[in-house]
Amino acid sequence: MSIKQKMLLTVAGSLILILLKLLLRQSDADDLYFLLAPVSAIIEATGNYHAQFISGAGFFFRDLHVIINKSCSGATFMLTALLPAGYLLLSYSRNVKSFFKTFPIALLFVYFLTILANTTRILTAIKLGGTSFLMGHIAPEKLHELLGMITYLFYLISAFLLTEKLLQLKSRKYAHPA
Repeated sequence: MSIKQKMLLTVAGSLILILLKLLLRQSDADDLYFLLAPVSAIIEATGNYHAQFISGAGFFFRDLHVIINKSCSGATFMLTALLPAGYLLLSYSRNVKSFFKTFPIALLFVYFLTILANTTRILTAIKLGGTSFLMGHIAPEKLHELLGMITYLFYLISAFLLTEKLLQLKSRKYAHPA
């Protein structure tokens, strides 16, 4: 793929991400149902909890006194995860056709990564919420933010490194066929 094509795709991708971020600001829990519902279902299944969807608010777990709402959807993480995914696609696609051929796979990967990372973050917060671990030293809302940053950073870096390694192996295989 030429530098000009990569630049054009980078500009187009950047504009789309900016538009999506602006749309995210206007969204509510109903708009983010596609992110909230799978996370809620996994939490219900893993902890024998029950959630109720409240339109405009999110999933309410009565027994936990927790609501998974827009700010807990993982939407910002998903948009952030599209950046390294786009970089890897641009780096390893041989041409524009292969870029667009693998783009839907990258979107699905980012979606499932978001569900996994967000579920991990919320389940960990629920488990830590019942302990006094660090509670005397860190305010609960700061602990919640710190947990989110650590979890999301772990998943973002791990997914990038693993995907890059797989793409390197694949590109070597095609460069040196057996």
